[in-house]
Amino acid sequence: MKFNIQYHFLALLAIIVVVGLRWGDIRGYAAWSKGTATAQAEIDDIASTRQIRIIKYSFAVDGTGYSGETASRTGFVEGGRTTATYAISDPNVSTLQPENMRSIYVNSIAISSVASAPFVIMCLLELVHALKRRGSPSDEADA
Repeated sequence: MKFNIQYHFLALLAIIVVVGLRWGDIRGYAAWSKGTATAQAEIDDIASTRQIRIIKYSFAVDGTGYSGETASRTGFVEGGRTTATYAISDPNVSTLQPENMRSIYVNSIAISSVASAPFVIMCLLELVHALKRRGSPSDEADA
């Protein structure tokens, strides 16, 4: 059984891409778990499709302006005001739906784990194959 290094490279590339795309959510939850606060936010823009709406909002903390976006199906009106919840340690991490932060984090970890599984499996199979070759009695008889 021979393994092709290209498959290892593709699996590693998949890990890098998926974890890179999910890193913001993972890092954000770390800041989120250190404590949160709220501020009045203004809904700047709503981009709608058939299935989802992207709500862009802005708020200020100690005179510094921050902005964010969240996906929602209902509940926000462009130009309206609402409450934004942000991480005290990093106000760039914010949401209009604080009850969703834990599930976003759990989903990010799960997706990253699933993306890592093929690479881990290939490495384990490679290790098992190497150990079988090393301990094979036919190799000792050939020597």
